[in-house]
Amino acid sequence: MLKNNRWSTFGAGVAVGYKFLIIDHLTIEPLMGFRVVSPPTYNFNDESMEASALGIGEGIGWYLTTGLPLDFQLKFGWQF
Repeated sequence: MLKNNRWSTFGAGVAVGYKFLIIDHLTIEPLMGFRVVSPPTYNFNDESMEASALGIGEGIGWYLTTGLPLDFQLKFGWQF
């Protein structure tokens, strides 16, 4: 049903955060922000209405899961 099994996304975002130094060298860095990432492009073998609806549904599902514009990162590190 799908012509392409591979795809790429691209996007950009901005985040702010703070780095905490704990126990001499251990760091914890929480970041919160916003990002916009393009959804995958699906190419179907048939051009029916059902295939178009499936592609639209996949795009909506993308933005509710992996492509969600809210970004939260929690980084652990070792500062020298």
